[in-house]
Amino acid sequence: MLISVIIPAYNNASNLDKTLASVYQQTYNNLEIIVVNDCSSDNTTAVIEKHFDAIKYINLPENKGGSAARNAGFAESSGEYLAFLDADDMWKPTFIEDQLSAIEGTSFSAVYCHAEDEIGNVLGGTDQGVFIKELLLGTADIVSTSALFIRRKSFVEIGGFDPAFQRHQDLEFVICIMKKGIIGVNPKVLFYKINSASPVYVKALLGINLFWSKFNEDINSLSTFDRKWVYAKGKLRLSELAINQGLWVELVKNTLSFIFLNPFVIIPRLRRYIRKALAYFRKDNNRRMPSK
Repeated sequence: MLISVIIPAYNNASNLDKTLASVYQQTYNNLEIIVVNDCSSDNTTAVIEKHFDAIKYINLPENKGGSAARNAGFAESSGEYLAFLDADDMWKPTFIEDQLSAIEGTSFSAVYCHAEDEIGNVLGGTDQGVFIKELLLGTADIVSTSALFIRRKSFVEIGGFDPAFQRHQDLEFVICIMKKGIIGVNPKVLFYKINSASPVYVKALLGINLFWSKFNEDINSLSTFDRKWVYAKGKLRLSELAINQGLWVELVKNTLSFIFLNPFVIIPRLRRYIRKALAYFRKDNNRRMPSK
């Protein structure tokens, strides 16, 4: 059975060799590997050229974003199942084999697995079936598109990724799947999630507003408390980006907004802040260690 692996790449030259190596090392090897270069401006093209014998290559003439790149990869694919790997993540060797086992013989439209981050934390939720409310509230986690394994017919049924989304493509895509079918969870930790740079504030703002607009009906169907939680969560995320990028006016505006909507939304984020602090101090200590 052929499995299509689709890898959108945009300015990922430093990680792409490792990402592709993780696909070559899969224990299931009936794969077609499709790399979509989303008009990179770094050395990504040169890295891809080294792999021409092992991959199908699509070179987009202009940067269209991850959603459009994944759709372009799908258009050239033939596999009965699809797997999407971000160009800075790495699958463990049994990713395809274990995901195929998790979905075969079930009614699932797709399955998602768990991930390991750079400091060894396990990421991912346990929800399955239809859990749109949980995704909106942030109590469910599918980590990223790198965790997904989807039937081809399900991809076709929902029309693929919405190219308007530059951010939150994973959430948008999974919610659309669940409006047509159900999703299963594979509790195995099957890939390494590499934390990429934070998005530019303006792009994040546009992405959040687009997400709220597309799923406005779902959000409005929630209780008043839950609806405010959804909006407060978005405002908190914008506050985090604003402080990281020194946008002090935006920081004040978004902080006041999430406090007014629901100040308790910060509590689930505390674990993330602790993880980030540990990662920072670990790197800082490594930098301070004297060389031998």
